Amino acid sequence: MNQKLTLAAYLEAWVVRIRKTRRYKTYELYEGLVRKHLMPLVGGLDVRLVKRRHVREVLDGLGGNVGSRTRQLIFRVLRQVFAEAIEDELITVNPCFRKDKPRHETRERRVLDLQEVRRLLVAAKRGDYYVLFFLALATGMRQGEIFGLCWDAIDFETSSLYVRVSLARDEQGRMILLPPKTSRKRRLDIGDALCRMLLQHKHRQPDGPWVFVDRDGEPLAKDRFVRGVFQPLLKEAGIGRIRFHDLRHTSATLALSSGINVKVVSERLGHSSAQMTLDVYTRALPTLQREAASQMESLIKGQVARRRRLFSRR
Repeated sequence: MNQKLTLAAYLEAWVVRIRKTRRYKTYELYEGLVRKHLMPLVGGLDVRLVKRRHVREVLDGLGGNVGSRTRQLIFRVLRQVFAEAIEDELITVNPCFRKDKPRHETRERRVLDLQEVRRLLVAAKRGDYYVLFFLALATGMRQGEIFGLCWDAIDFETSSLYVRVSLARDEQGRMILLPPKTSRKRRLDIGDALCRMLLQHKHRQPDGPWVFVDRDGEPLAKDRFVRGVFQPLLKEAGIGRIRFHDLRHTSATLALSSGINVKVVSERLGHSSAQMTLDVYTRALPTLQREAASQMESLIKGQVARRRRLFSRR
């Protein structure tokens, strides 16, 4: 056999490669997982001799030191690394079997009810970003998509907007525009009320490409906005701490529970499929089941009553 090729050396080379092809946040996450967990546990193994039992030993060796999501991500990194090793003709079988993928218990998402939504918007109306929060709740757009929205992406004649980019920061903290998370550009119809709000907002804004800016006319910084605007707004509205991303979950849950077709909701969120939307928002389904049951009963009762009236006339 040729000279030993350690997994540590292969992982280091893999991390260098993904830095050129992945978003910086993804690179940063994967690099941390490799350095903190994989190097100490399996770095000394020969890439060509890693077996399924070694992968299991890695996962078992993590113990209770990491959460279920981190365990799942470590498995994902290993699977991707060994997929490349197959392409490099170092191994023929990926030792990360799908059936060994750790289970991840998704924590319950915090979504706002309608009363909280209204309190949040009432509080937002006293500040500078009412339109931003209304847009977030009405469309379910991601934070980066909202902050990266430009005026040329809004068509006031057709009452629609186009999600083309997402605002992010690189490792030096410089602003960059990336494709949306799923790389799917999408068109969103907006209602007349939101369309009017955006048009009025445009007339109040200084000249520039961005729909939402800070007081210096610069694009909004995510962390600074959350600390300086969003969290104080929640406190003012009497709402417990949530993430900005939970506004997206709130929008999706309210849409599904109000009976909007899951395919439409999926397209507006930019999900890859309606099944993904159902998987993410299963907690909204019991409400839909109850509404469906009531509607079916009303429909059937209505048909029965109609037939009785017809028969009584004969």
